[in-house]
Amino acid sequence: MVEIKKINIKQTAKVIALLYGLFTIIIFAPVTFIMFLIDRDLTVFIYLFVPLVYVVFGYFGVAVFSWAYNIIAKRFGGIKFELESTNSN
Repeated sequence: MVEIKKINIKQTAKVIALLYGLFTIIIFAPVTFIMFLIDRDLTVFIYLFVPLVYVVFGYFGVAVFSWAYNIIAKRFGGIKFELESTNSN
């Protein structure tokens, strides 16, 4: 059994925020293309603004979550899971 005792707040928030931004761009690409055919000015704004919002709010949201996790894990124990070693050929 392995237990996560502490989460590095800045690193975790940075990685998750970047993933939010990346997946937002990927998910919004088809929708944005359709919107681009309808209204070009609005589309550029949305395509640039929405991923930025996801990155910023994702960073701070995960930072708060990690901070709270560290407090709770210190008092009650962290998430426990099992690891299994596999042989790679």
